[in-house]
Amino acid sequence: MNTRDTPADNVRGAILLVMGFAALIPLVEASVKTLGHDGMSALQITWSRFMFQIAVAGPLLFATEGRAWWRSLPLKVFILRGLFITSGSAFLYAGLAFIPMADSVAIYFISPLLLTALSALVLQEHVGPWRWGAVAVGFIGALLIAGPNFRSVGWAAALPALAALGYASSAILTRRYRIYGSALAFQFTTAVTGCALLTALLAAGAASSIPAIAPVWPSANELGLLALIGLIGTLTNFMLTQAYRLSPSSIIAPFLYLEIVGATCAGFLVFGDVPGLETVAGTVIVVGAGLIVWWREASAAKRLRMQIR
Repeated sequence: MNTRDTPADNVRGAILLVMGFAALIPLVEASVKTLGHDGMSALQITWSRFMFQIAVAGPLLFATEGRAWWRSLPLKVFILRGLFITSGSAFLYAGLAFIPMADSVAIYFISPLLLTALSALVLQEHVGPWRWGAVAVGFIGALLIAGPNFRSVGWAAALPALAALGYASSAILTRRYRIYGSALAFQFTTAVTGCALLTALLAAGAASSIPAIAPVWPSANELGLLALIGLIGTLTNFMLTQAYRLSPSSIIAPFLYLEIVGATCAGFLVFGDVPGLETVAGTVIVVGAGLIVWWREASAAKRLRMQIR
């Protein structure tokens, strides 16, 4: 598919959806950071997020696909994907509690670079020297951002990178097994897997009183923030999914980097965080590397379409 195959209204609608996603998702990140500062663990926040997702996706899934929707699915693969996304969410939320929002989100944006590397190593897809070079340069940019944070909070600065690895790993499974289930099936199995794992970890935390994983009883304000995370998280997930349905990913992918702008603005307005020179330089490098990967993949897809025609 190219822009000539896609109505202009669809492309404009997709771009508006991605821009709306980039404007709203910092509200989730700011809420997570606030809850983390208040002492709520990333595991409890992630559990609440997935419970909301179950409440929304579950009824829709059973209404549209019936009770036997799961019979044709490779459940082990779906469960593994759920574990990857759960770990990615928990690592990202934990990282937000320790380092500025702009830094955390910028480091997380090495996920397209990790996806490129994993596509070559796991799926045996061809990745040329341009994209391998972009992956290497992007990692240098991420290290540049992480440097000041390593000096202030230690290894917690690596949490967004671990989140990126979790999401990139889940994307590999999605790419390979996408024909086996609907988007609702993917979302529901992910949420159920995540809740099952996190319930066990939170129960262990409650029994052992380990602060990092022990649940806390939320106040009225914290319940409001958890509800906001669940609502906006579900809404932005739908917006991004719908954007990919309306337009080729090669068109909308560059607009995803607006999330870094939104996170920077939200971090300054809510927490007074001002990015340092290393963060700005590293972010420019990460974004530039990601755009090179996008450009090379879009060019390769265009050549393939021309050959097929």
